[in-house]
Amino acid sequence: MLHILLLILKIIGITLGILIGIIILAVCLALFVPLHYRIEVERSEGEGNPPIEATAKVTWLLHFINMRICYSSELKLRLRVLFFTIFGLPAKEKKKGRGKKSRKNNDSKRSYGKSGHKGKKKRSDRKSEHKDEEKVSDSNSGQETEEKISEKNLDQQYKNKAEGKIENNPQNILRTDNADDNTDNPDEENSEQKLSLKEKLIKIWEFFQNIWYTIKGLCDRIKWILENIEYYLDIIKGDIFKSSFALCKDELCSIFSYIRPRTFKLDMVVGTGDPASTGQVLAYYYSILYPFLGPQAYVQGDFEQKRIEGTALIKGKIKLFTFIKAAVRIYFNKDIRKLLKLFKKEDE
Repeated sequence: MLHILLLILKIIGITLGILIGIIILAVCLALFVPLHYRIEVERSEGEGNPPIEATAKVTWLLHFINMRICYSSELKLRLRVLFFTIFGLPAKEKKKGRGKKSRKNNDSKRSYGKSGHKGKKKRSDRKSEHKDEEKVSDSNSGQETEEKISEKNLDQQYKNKAEGKIENNPQNILRTDNADDNTDNPDEENSEQKLSLKEKLIKIWEFFQNIWYTIKGLCDRIKWILENIEYYLDIIKGDIFKSSFALCKDELCSIFSYIRPRTFKLDMVVGTGDPASTGQVLAYYYSILYPFLGPQAYVQGDFEQKRIEGTALIKGKIKLFTFIKAAVRIYFNKDIRKLLKLFKKEDE
């Protein structure tokens, strides 16, 4: 019994060890195996030639994953794992066999339509009978609505007549108005005027008070902004910011030095149609860009024709470990943590 249990535990341990080894191997491959890229661009002028042809190729782990992008007149993309194409653009057309099946289905539907023509006639007769019944019900409902409309019109006529009588005898209204005027007192009129003056003065006071509050709020806001500017300027001038900035600068420079293309070649012919402007373009290039690009980039001038032709090749590699190393060094640095706390004002 113990022998069987030990054998089971041995098998479980071996399988777990294999799984852990596979996971560690996959992580190491993802971190340390670089991603190679290659970009080629070509431009040539002519009637049958496209203006720009560009191809980009990305490979990883001895072409285990291979992606290719091409652009001439349209964009083409292909992603492969080993020898299997996972994604492609544009998509492939469907096979013709499916079209034949759809034609057969259409022919069968047409034959079925001919056989069921009689059944459709019977259904049409039934539909006509239902339509006649609906017409009769609509006529009955129409009569009922006409009766209701006539009753409403009579009620409106009676109301109009009553209003006309009131308009023809305005003496009653005048009498009631005169009676109301006699009941009013001059003391009440004076009190109403005083109340209206008080309300106007209160509204004017509230208006000026609101203006004062808005001006005061703006002044407080400007004061708060100026205090924050002074606070952050003091942080920038401090030693913590200088040390953290130097660390970030060094890490970014190391990432760029590793990502930058290992090989760069440029062979180009430039012509603007004017010898003077062509000479200016060449002067700008050799005075500004040539010190950075070096002899790998060769630019030639065409002082007779107007054209831009040439080829460019860029090759390089990217490793994930460089990004993770820089992120870890920046995240666990004490000066950067202090700087973040100062920016968030957590010490206050």
